[in-house]
Amino acid sequence: MQSSEYVDLKAALSLRTRLAVVRVVLMAVIAVMLDAFAGWSPAPVWWTLYAALQYAIIQIPTREAPGRQAMLYGLTLLSYALAGFPAWRLWTHLGDLGAVTGTMYLCGMLVQLVVSSLGSRTLFWFSAGPLVAYLIAIPPLAYGAERWRDGLIASTCAGLFVLYMTMLWVGQQRALLAMEQSRKAAIAARREAEAASQAKTDFLAVMSHELRTPMNAVLGAAELLGRSPLTDSQRDHLTLIADGGAVLMHVLNDVLDLSKIEAGKLSIDPANVDVYDVFRRCASLWAPRAHDKGLQFETQIAEDVPRHLVFDEVRVSQIVFNLLSNAVKFTESGSISLTFEAEDAGEDQSRLRILVRDTGVGIAPEAQTRLFRAFEQADGTIRRRFGGAGLGLSISRQLAEMMGGDIRVTSAPGLGSTFELILTCQKGEARATRLAYSAISADQVVGFVRILVAEDNLANQKVIGLFLNPIGAHLTIVENGLEALEALDREPFDLVLMDLQMPVMDGLEATRRLRAGDSRNRNVPVLALTANVLDSHQKACMEAGMNGHIAKPLDARALLSEVYSALAAGASPGSAMDQAANG
Repeated sequence: MQSSEYVDLKAALSLRTRLAVVRVVLMAVIAVMLDAFAGWSPAPVWWTLYAALQYAIIQIPTREAPGRQAMLYGLTLLSYALAGFPAWRLWTHLGDLGAVTGTMYLCGMLVQLVVSSLGSRTLFWFSAGPLVAYLIAIPPLAYGAERWRDGLIASTCAGLFVLYMTMLWVGQQRALLAMEQSRKAAIAARREAEAASQAKTDFLAVMSHELRTPMNAVLGAAELLGRSPLTDSQRDHLTLIADGGAVLMHVLNDVLDLSKIEAGKLSIDPANVDVYDVFRRCASLWAPRAHDKGLQFETQIAEDVPRHLVFDEVRVSQIVFNLLSNAVKFTESGSISLTFEAEDAGEDQSRLRILVRDTGVGIAPEAQTRLFRAFEQADGTIRRRFGGAGLGLSISRQLAEMMGGDIRVTSAPGLGSTFELILTCQKGEARATRLAYSAISADQVVGFVRILVAEDNLANQKVIGLFLNPIGAHLTIVENGLEALEALDREPFDLVLMDLQMPVMDGLEATRRLRAGDSRNRNVPVLALTANVLDSHQKACMEAGMNGHIAKPLDARALLSEVYSALAAGASPGSAMDQAANG
């Protein structure tokens, strides 16, 4: 028995089981009629045997005894042989009316079999065999030699009917087979699509790591070099390196975000946010860049904007940064303005409107329809003149829609553009402002901090060391997770910076073993220091027991801020810092 036949057999049995009670009741009615009108006294016994066989057949699929399918087919053959037997009584005792009634009775059961057997070929023929035999054999036997011609005609008609039903059944089987093949093809196609999507995600994760790791060294070294005395020519060259690296990282981040959106893996995490703080950060970041181009940068936040709203601060900031980046890029002279407005939306909700206006080149009406498509810009000259991958606006609109909002544009050539982000947000609650340096100031940290750095890339080791040099931390640098565990067993540390992808033992496994062990540093804060930036990687870090995630390429200010915050959260009596302070 092939597996496909077994699957179809279970489907056929399921349908027959649901109809078993109906069949038994109908047979009881037929038994009463046979007894009352055909004078067939064994009718009650006949019905009792039929009901017993139906019960036995229903119980077989639940048994695990060997040969259950052979038993099933045998009982099915016996059941339909018994069910069709009254046709003989009708043919031989009720004349032409009995012949018609008996024929309709057998044909009705045969039609019902075509419907209920589904794709189980063997079950169909074991069920239909007795009925076909009755249809063809009863007429000649009932009419006898005296009416052999009538018997032959009736038998021939019965044969033609059986042939027709067989063709109908074969057509049904072909249709079922086609449906099954289509279903399997759809499942295979879905699995291939899922595998392709996973392969793309894995590829992007690897490429992200491989690109971010060297870029961390390039941008970190450029930032450190910028702090040293340089000639004007050297500073210009350094600016080219830093700007080129920043553009590359921006494109890389856009490609990763687009892939996550397409795969449905980019999550929206709304939280209680200080709107004024978001406004200040956006303005403070982009005002210097606008001024560097000789542009005025104007800001305004309306009085009716609630101080606290609930939204995804990271994604909203990302959208505003994209809009301001485009405004600075496409504006040669004039001004750029950032405006926050709000209006009441009822039921403790507020409709936040963030507007970015510029006096740049403007956008033609026919080009505005293409603005929010991936890898497209207003026209070909834009890419040649200003550069860019054409992903920022596409990602921004998709992020806005994922948060239940939208982005609108108003523009005309030569008159500048206005982009408007609209979000309906739940009103938030006032919260205490968290200071980045919290309970520990820079003065308190200097000279007392022991930090373990697990990083296998030599260039990154040097960059991290230079970034942390201002706080005077004592660094212990190892090249893999196993060496990190050995160091944590030897001496106390205040903080661990752990790369994820390292030889011998990766950062996740090392952190899991640290948390599960009994080392003195079991509860030391661990920050993931890695080029893996996908949501799945950040989740894996948290599940392994890490306390935070810092993405490469590293930004010195972001690194120091996270270090201070982790040290503040992890400071406790008996820590390395406390021991050093008391020693």
